[in-house]
Amino acid sequence: MLPSRFYGTANCIKPIPGDGSLSNDDSLSDSDDDVPLSRLRNQTRKKPIIILPSDSDTSDDEIVDPRPKNLKQKRAVKEKIIWTEGKMPAYDENNFNFSGSLELPEFAQELESPAEFFQFFFTEDLITFITEQSNLKSTQVSVNKPANITTTEIEQFIGIVIFTSLVHLPSTRMYWSNNIGQHQVNSIMTCNKFEMIKRHLHFNNNEDFKPPGTQSHDKLFKIRPLIEKLRERLLLIPKEEYLAVDEQIIPTKARHQLKQYNPGKPH
Repeated sequence: MLPSRFYGTANCIKPIPGDGSLSNDDSLSDSDDDVPLSRLRNQTRKKPIIILPSDSDTSDDEIVDPRPKNLKQKRAVKEKIIWTEGKMPAYDENNFNFSGSLELPEFAQELESPAEFFQFFFTEDLITFITEQSNLKSTQVSVNKPANITTTEIEQFIGIVIFTSLVHLPSTRMYWSNNIGQHQVNSIMTCNKFEMIKRHLHFNNNEDFKPPGTQSHDKLFKIRPLIEKLRERLLLIPKEEYLAVDEQIIPTKARHQLKQYNPGKPH
């Protein structure tokens, strides 16, 4: 059987002659002369099909694949999951007994007003510590102009911050304005004093800061003492039997290593 009849005249067939005496003109079939030259030019060129020379043991009807057998594509073997019949162990409440205490300590039961709850966490020692670190920060900035902040002013500053978080105004200075000023703010502290404390408010000594890359570097160095002191007070309250744990991402424009980009949240 002729290769041109088997593959069709549309394909470009280049048989390899088995005898060196045959020329390229002799290996062409008579049927190829009937195809117009313009038709061959317009056809899309395909990869030539290589036909090995026929031997005495093979016939014209047999097609030899020149690709080696070891180049076959390997399919990924999927792990088969075998399900077995069985029964799960029954839920036993004795295996999950609550080992804590359901009773609040006596000092926690005596707390009634919001101010008492706040003072339980922000103790006098913590307020004194914040005052000392803020005054130290002011002397590090300018020795000739110390802030001289008192513990009472720190308490007033924190109270104003809590109030402004509930009553929102476009600008901080508007709380001291004549038209829309808030009496709960402007009667406690002047605007310049508030901004001065805000500028020097500090919770740790900058001289103890370790730069990034060192072994003792702490990303929360600025507020580490505040976190530890609040944690000590929180551990005094026993955990309840049922707890709900949740996380929250706070939008911020601050430049910090803890800042994370979340495309699903407004930023």
